[in-house]
Amino acid sequence: MADIGPEKIKIPENQPLNKIDLSFVSYYLQEYNKQFGMAYSMVSFLMSKTDIAEEVAEKEEQEKISLDNLNRRIKPILDATGLSLEPVRGSATLYGPEGEQQTSEMRLNLADGKKFVGYLEALDKKTVTESQRHGLDIVPSILVTQLISQYQLENPDDDRVLEFFGSAQKIIDNYLRLGLHKSVENLAQYLDIARKGYLREFLAARSAQILDLPGAKTFGPSKWHTDTTEEEYIRRWNIAFDALEKIRNNPKATELLQNSIKNLKDCISYAKRGIYENKKSRHEDWHVERDDNFLTLLDQYSLRLAELEGKESANLTEL
Repeated sequence: MADIGPEKIKIPENQPLNKIDLSFVSYYLQEYNKQFGMAYSMVSFLMSKTDIAEEVAEKEEQEKISLDNLNRRIKPILDATGLSLEPVRGSATLYGPEGEQQTSEMRLNLADGKKFVGYLEALDKKTVTESQRHGLDIVPSILVTQLISQYQLENPDDDRVLEFFGSAQKIIDNYLRLGLHKSVENLAQYLDIARKGYLREFLAARSAQILDLPGAKTFGPSKWHTDTTEEEYIRRWNIAFDALEKIRNNPKATELLQNSIKNLKDCISYAKRGIYENKKSRHEDWHVERDDNFLTLLDQYSLRLAELEGKESANLTEL
């Protein structure tokens, strides 16, 4: 089986902690995910029923780095720094005549928080290399992604959650000491929210996109109407209101609820302005009818938000 990457990429064995470079892990992890992730899954999925595809797949198989090869290359570094690998389902599902196929991805986990903190404490800001900085930069973002999409916050026996929050503050402190402030901005935010007692609700809000600002580059509530069916539009808003109810049930999440309601009201105003502008240039009857239906739905959602806001104000008055 062919190795990947330039020959100069070698991982020295038995290194002192302050010489370990996680950029090696970053490189091989990216290569593995390129070969087994979205692009690979799409090609193999679309072509899997053709003779040509079988030839291509056989050739690619000879060139790919296997999981065993990946582990062989980076396991010494992972063991020394308290990290581990976890295969997870990717964020995309491919659909075709033969059914559906979930993409896959390999991510890092914090297997031993004390070990990783020990690695960070062994590093000196004055002597840490640019390559080491690059390697360090990837870890917090991957851990946050795992927290959002994989960790079971409601399960007290999920060891990944315990390791994550048991070591998060020391990880942040050491990154700040090393001058890597931007690397841990999101991690610090999630830790702060967890301490305030509404992390589950915040993740629900994030998943439902109810914090996506009006006009943002994301495909959030202010833009849902621009590229969707009425059924899908209703489904997305139902998810948004389910998230609001979940937030409302946690007294510690009052500020989050208020911010979410305000943001959604702003998104509705933004969406309605866009629809009215588009109606000026609409000529097809079905376009006009769809726009009118979206406006009717948005009026209904405005009323629901006002009702929810009223209930919350009443609760605060009682307190």
